[in-house]
Amino acid sequence: MSINPANRRLAVAGPSSEVRWLVERARGRLEPPVRDKSPWRPRSELSFRALADLLPFELRPPRIPEEIERVWLNDTWVSRDVMSQAHWGLTDYVWEDDELPIQLLTALSARYRNLCFIIGWEEPDTFEAGSALIWQGRVRRRKARLAEVNRIRKVIYARHGLSPDGDNGDKDESTADDDLDIALLDYAQREWDRELERLLRGLSRRRRLVRSARDQ
Repeated sequence: MSINPANRRLAVAGPSSEVRWLVERARGRLEPPVRDKSPWRPRSELSFRALADLLPFELRPPRIPEEIERVWLNDTWVSRDVMSQAHWGLTDYVWEDDELPIQLLTALSARYRNLCFIIGWEEPDTFEAGSALIWQGRVRRRKARLAEVNRIRKVIYARHGLSPDGDNGDKDESTADDDLDIALLDYAQREWDRELERLLRGLSRRRRLVRSARDQ
């Protein structure tokens, strides 16, 4: 049986101008045209080499994560206090684990201290999930609680008229599993919502104080 690729999601949050700056500079280099004489040149929406290039050479991790072919920018939103988040989806066939990308993101967060990163993962074969919050050079990890994974699986399967116990006869579970993959990634990322809100609120407050001091 073939092994499914891991589903991953990367989010960056912080001041809107700095998030926009990172999104633009995180893009890969333009590649040669797919067809002869074609003006269209592909470009990845997230390149880990490009992220590494944002660091001085002496601050880069010794190894950079391999590039991932299927990467897409899901969305970017702006809050009322001029804070933003951007989310990338990643379908990964190459990474053994998150250790290398976490090392790179940790170095970036230590260098660009207003930016916070969250990387989440979900294994379609086992429905295991987890995430890490990376802020100012520090990493906090959480693994999805088994009871919560089972609860989410039960809800998703019931929505499709299926049983999570595998007693589904010839019914196709693939659509339910796809929905479950997304739901588990959402859950892994939401685990940090309260902490992220606190960090961004504190950052916004500090920026207002700095602006007020400059205006005096």
